[in-house]
Amino acid sequence: MKKLKHSILILTTVMCSCKEQIQSTINQENLPIDCFSQAERYKPTYDLTRFEAEVSYLEKVDILNGNTNVKNSIIFYGSSSFAFWNADIPNDFKGLPAIGHGFGGSTFPELIYYKQRLLINYKPKTILIYCENDLVNPPTKSVEEVFVDACYLINDLHSLLPDTKIFILPLKHSPARRSLIPKYDKINNLLKASVVGKKYLSFIDINPAMYKSDQKTLDGSIFRSDSLHMNRTGYERWISIIKPILEADYKSR
Repeated sequence: MKKLKHSILILTTVMCSCKEQIQSTINQENLPIDCFSQAERYKPTYDLTRFEAEVSYLEKVDILNGNTNVKNSIIFYGSSSFAFWNADIPNDFKGLPAIGHGFGGSTFPELIYYKQRLLINYKPKTILIYCENDLVNPPTKSVEEVFVDACYLINDLHSLLPDTKIFILPLKHSPARRSLIPKYDKINNLLKASVVGKKYLSFIDINPAMYKSDQKTLDGSIFRSDSLHMNRTGYERWISIIKPILEADYKSR
């Protein structure tokens, strides 16, 4: 009888321990990103409404196209690499309710500023975030400050849209901003590390697509004349990476 009671006690202890581990894992999956508790957010010195005309245009286009009524949408939210893609996104991701909300040479503070109008109001099922201008406007912004702003946006979105899946894309490598690649990669590595263990957050690495087959030489043929923004070939490479991931994720939820 004593042995039976002892066995039951052990089994109960193991079951409680497993339950606590499972609950801990679930909690970790939904925790916000650690944004460096010692780092302060950057205070913009520029007008956060400088792209208001573009944002208003996107809202008007959405009303005309009926996008405001689309349920479980997928929104591409970010700077000019998405802005130049806005019109083609619905066709490039046919079969998925994809909407392009890229605007101007936006920075993370501007993405934070417009999140209610271009994201929260739509209650999307999925969000893709891309932004690469924070080290350019202004050039005094640090790598840590960029990461903190990115974290702030992601944490805020997850708090307001807890059931929404968020994909973060790295800052792309380009000939025009070759000198910034080391700093870009520091930010990209921080972003990539931040998604570990987070069920609601994933990292889609598009940078291998910016290179020739040797993965050492940037492929100038996929860029426009400014050597910064991509031409159609560049976007087709992004589609080949992003679309299968979105399709698999969308079907699984």
